[in-house]
Amino acid sequence: TGDGIVKIWSESGSHGDEWNEVKLHLGKLRNFEIIFEGIRTRDLGGGAAIDDIEFHNCTTSYYTSIPGSCNFETQDQEWTTACGLTQDTTDDFDWNISNSAVTGQRDPHTDHTPGKGHNFLYVNSSSQKEGNRARITTTKFFPASTGVCRVRFWFWMFASRQTGILKVQLILGLPRALAMSSRVRTCS
Repeated sequence: TGDGIVKIWSESGSHGDEWNEVKLHLGKLRNFEIIFEGIRTRDLGGGAAIDDIEFHNCTTSYYTSIPGSCNFETQDQEWTTACGLTQDTTDDFDWNISNSAVTGQRDPHTDHTPGKGHNFLYVNSSSQKEGNRARITTTKFFPASTGVCRVRFWFWMFASRQTGILKVQLILGLPRALAMSSRVRTCS
C-alpha cells in the first residue's frame, strides 16, 4: 500500500483443535517492522492466540534477542517490554497474555511452548464490534537482514463458525522488493 504497510499473511475460519505453525519468508530486507493483527468478524465467539514467535536472519543478532521474538513466558516482567512488542494505541482493543484458564474460551488447553510453558498471547473479540482491530507491533525497525529474513510463529483460531481474521503485516521503512512465501503446518 501507499503507507508502506504490506499484508504478508492472513487466516480466518476454524483450523481444528490444535496449534498451527506459520513460516513466513520475508526476503532480504532492511528498516522494517512486523504487525500482528486480530480483527473481529460477525461471530460472537471469535478470537485467536499466538505463541513462540521467532525471527531468523532478520538482523545481525541471534534470533532470541531480537525484539518481537517471544514465547510469552515472561515471569514477573511486563510482556511488552520482555518481548519487544507494543500495543497499538490507535486500535480498538488489546492483545493479552494468559493461559487457557483466563481466556474465557474452551481452547487452547495449553500454550505451544515446549517444556514448562504456560502462556500465550490472545485476543478475545467476543465483546467487540464487527470490524474492531487489536494490533501489536515490534518496537524497533529491524536493520539490514543477514540473509533471507524469516518469521515463524504458532497460532490458534478459537473454535467457532467465524473466528475472525488473524493477519501479519510488514511496515517498510524504505521500499524494497519482497520475495515472500509462507507455509502452514499443524501440531496437535
